[in-house]
Amino acid sequence: MAALGATRCLKGGRPLLGSLFLRWSRRSPAAWGWRELCQGSDGDENRSNITKPSFTDESVQILLYKMTGLDLQKVFKPIKQELEPPKYKLMTELQLEEARRQAVEKAREMLEMPPVLSEREPIHDVLAEDKILDGIEPYKYVFTDLEYDTPHRERFIVVRETNGVLRKATWEERDRMIQIFFPREGREINPPPLFKNENLMEEGVDVPMDTSKEYLPTLFWTSHLALTANELINSQHLDHFAKLFQKEETSNIYHPSPSLDDSKWPPVTTQEIMDLDRHEELLNICLLQFEPDSPDYIRVHHHTYDDIDKHAKYDLLRSTRHFGGMVWYLVNGKRTDGLLIDMIQRDLLDDATSLVTLYHMLHPDCQSARDAQEQDLKGLDLIKAFVKTEVQRAGYIELALQAYEENFPQSEVS
Repeated sequence: MAALGATRCLKGGRPLLGSLFLRWSRRSPAAWGWRELCQGSDGDENRSNITKPSFTDESVQILLYKMTGLDLQKVFKPIKQELEPPKYKLMTELQLEEARRQAVEKAREMLEMPPVLSEREPIHDVLAEDKILDGIEPYKYVFTDLEYDTPHRERFIVVRETNGVLRKATWEERDRMIQIFFPREGREINPPPLFKNENLMEEGVDVPMDTSKEYLPTLFWTSHLALTANELINSQHLDHFAKLFQKEETSNIYHPSPSLDDSKWPPVTTQEIMDLDRHEELLNICLLQFEPDSPDYIRVHHHTYDDIDKHAKYDLLRSTRHFGGMVWYLVNGKRTDGLLIDMIQRDLLDDATSLVTLYHMLHPDCQSARDAQEQDLKGLDLIKAFVKTEVQRAGYIELALQAYEENFPQSEVS
């Protein structure tokens, strides 16, 4: 028996601590109908006789990690933060090799890919309807199981409506209550306005004056999206930023001005953030704020991947933990033309081969997959067979392959 403490009365969007306590018998997650996480592809496809791999399969992970790459300079790139005096160490050759090995291990940990999950189903389960309680209280009450050893997915959270209905909390209510009682550093109780549907549009949306004050710290303090001088110059909101930001004395970074309360915040959208090539930071914020199976998480990731594919900015996510998820998304949607061209132009033939191999694993019924299996194709032959039947921009890819073959000896020497 677990005491369901900390009831909260919701008034005006602010939780008020109540004094009601309920005792419920512990039931299994299946008894309460908790939904398990489903791993799989982002899109629904017709099932074939051949079993298709999931994102977490070892063979898939090997290919994705191989295509991600390991650029230590990019993994350990400088972070915009307060400067500290540098530290110098004298090392022997053995100590230096050990330090490099540890750096590679640390980089591999930092490149661990977030899970790719199917969108969770909404919760609309009603547990009881007590008409006798109808109208007694003007506010809803939320009852939360506060046992520390209970996994959040199994944590019992219910809501008593003003009309007496007792129901399970929705996913949004669950996320908010869990964040209140078990706060995760960097996560907001209310998602940043940056991730609202209207702010995913390409054109700016005016932000009302009453929300502009909370928008800035949410976007630029919690999200750590400080802007450099070059980005300000390239921004279409330079006049607004000149009033809202001030330059640090010791660096080239701009931060919110103390006089921000007297200014109107300009319309900011995720598209404007992506125009500054800040895709990785946007995905990092999204990963911190939302659960991997939430609609917002999936929507923001897909929108970001679409923008990268549209503008062929694949290298922005290479050697980051998000590259594998982008490849998985594009391969599932059969949209690999741009990424394949990018890999060939960068002389990443092994990555291009891995991309085609992954495509054949997820779409085993395609013509090139059958040809590759029957003829045991590898390397350039595998890519050429893939280009003949599975791509929309065959001419561009064939030209890229021709240029690669002409320059291959030079590339090999270099």
